[in-house]
This record gives sequence, C-alpha cells and structure tokens, in this order.
Amino acid sequence: MGDGNTRKIEVAARERPYALSIIQTQLLNDMASMLYQINKELRVLKQEYQRNIPRGFTSSIVVSVSDDILILDRRNEPSMPWHSVTVYNNGPGSAYLATAPEGWDLKFEAPLQPNENVSIDMKGALIERIGFKCDKGKNAVLRIFYAR
Repeated sequence: MGDGNTRKIEVAARERPYALSIIQTQLLNDMASMLYQINKELRVLKQEYQRNIPRGFTSSIVVSVSDDILILDRRNEPSMPWHSVTVYNNGPGSAYLATAPEGWDLKFEAPLQPNENVSIDMKGALIERIGFKCDKGKNAVLRIFYAR
C-alpha cells in the first residue's frame, strides 16, 4: 500500500520499536526548542508594542537655548520617549532643532524663527533624543509641548 520508505519504517519499527521512541523524543525536543525561541521573540514584540502605545499623557517644558547645544534625552528628561512634540520659539533669536536616535549625529538644518513653531509626530514612542541650539552669540526661549 505505502511506498518503499514507508515499508522500511514499518519493518524497522517492528524489529526495533525503541527506534521510533528515539525519533519521537528528538522531534519533541526540536519542537520544544522552537516554541521556546518563538516565545522569547513574542516577548520582545510585546514589549515593543506596549512601549509604542500612546499613554495619553501631554505636558510642556520651557528651555533656554544658546549657541551651546542643549540635548534632551532620557538622562535629563525622564518623560521620554515621546510620540510627538511641538516647539514654539519665543525668541529673541532663531533656534535649530534636530532629533536622532542615540549614536546618530544631530543635523541642525533649517532655523525656527521667533514666533514660529514646528511639530513632529513619529506615530510611535520614537523621539528619544532632541537637540537645540542657536546661532553664535544668540539665544532663544523655547516652549516644548510633547505627547507620550
């Protein structure tokens, strides 16, 4: 009825029944190992998912910025990471801002003029580091509104 391999397995099982037991044990061990690995990966995914769920928490801070770079991150702003941020420049000088993950360079490109604002929405808790600075010899006061 079966093919040649099936017959060989049936003969081997009759002659050496312990052989099937060894194969079954190995298969169960392999499946347990795979399930353990899947469980570990699911835990990581669950943590990442929970980290990115908006908490519905909003707040604001005011910072003074000069030509020295000011960086807000988890070390000095425990409310991070943020989902979104809106920065208002109260002046008197222009200000630059940049976001980047730890280990990446902050790229300060377009200035935020006095009385202007900019909003950044990452759609997840991805704003872990944000930097601010002004032109040489200038300063500005920034109002920062963020959501977690």
